[in-house]
Amino acid sequence: MAPGFRRLARVALLACAASVSHAASGAEESAACTLPDLARTWHRGAEPAPEGANRTEPPLWVGRTESAYRIRLQPCRDSDCDKFGFRGWLPVDIPAPGRYRVAIDQMLWIDAFGTRGVLDGVLCEHAGCAPIRKIVQYDMPAGTHWIALAGKLEGSVGVLVSRVTETDRLPATPPWQR
Repeated sequence: MAPGFRRLARVALLACAASVSHAASGAEESAACTLPDLARTWHRGAEPAPEGANRTEPPLWVGRTESAYRIRLQPCRDSDCDKFGFRGWLPVDIPAPGRYRVAIDQMLWIDAFGTRGVLDGVLCEHAGCAPIRKIVQYDMPAGTHWIALAGKLEGSVGVLVSRVTETDRLPATPPWQR
């Protein structure tokens, strides 16, 4: 097997494992933030989102991108909660098609739903923008989408949906850290 193919296969396997796993990165929070716009938006403060929203109902309120919100995780009322006992929903308006990141301040499961169901996401664990603990990116068309957060404990979680631009893409992992 050619060395280039082995390296490509190893990178592909690692990328696949990272996109499936929603585990903590273990990185230290004291690192310099490489996403300063995201950190600035987060630190402006989060407004509470109305409680009780659920994807099975038309939203009475819809959040915006580039704004931080606090979502209350409540006991699951449906069977799609799987191994988690608590879920929170954020309806958000995506103004233009593109790649968007969903950043949260806890290690929870993140799903994004469009009009055709759940969207595929790419896990982008990122330390250094404390209190941000987890980031997942999604390619989204314009329109209303639902962000679902699920966990094993009741409580509230900070969430921010923001557009990913060419200038703020996450830096590539150096080869010696792969």
